[in-house]
Amino acid sequence: MCDGYDPAGLPAADAVEVVPLDPQTETAGPAARLTGGDAARVADLWRRLPPGEERRCHDPAFTLRFLAGGRVLAEGSVCWECHNIHVTRGDGHATYEFDADSPTALQLLDECRRVAGG
Repeated sequence: MCDGYDPAGLPAADAVEVVPLDPQTETAGPAARLTGGDAARVADLWRRLPPGEERRCHDPAFTLRFLAGGRVLAEGSVCWECHNIHVTRGDGHATYEFDADSPTALQLLDECRRVAGG
């Protein structure tokens, strides 16, 4: 079930920040900034995440921040184990449950791990 957020509606982004999160402490690691084709690839994977069922943890966890002209379009804390994204955007907070086992979700996880160096 989705709570008012659809990743497919993400506007064009010219940068994406990938922030690894420690699932035990919820502490953010250093952000890696993507631009150009790398940002477009991650934004495209985000838009294509299929709906799924939510679980109850947060591992592996990353925050993705989508920007255009220096302005944050959307920020989502993503968990592939929980199958959910907690999204913050201009009009408030929402959640999105996605199929974390789908090829698109696994590609997005690979991109986040690659960018975060792990």
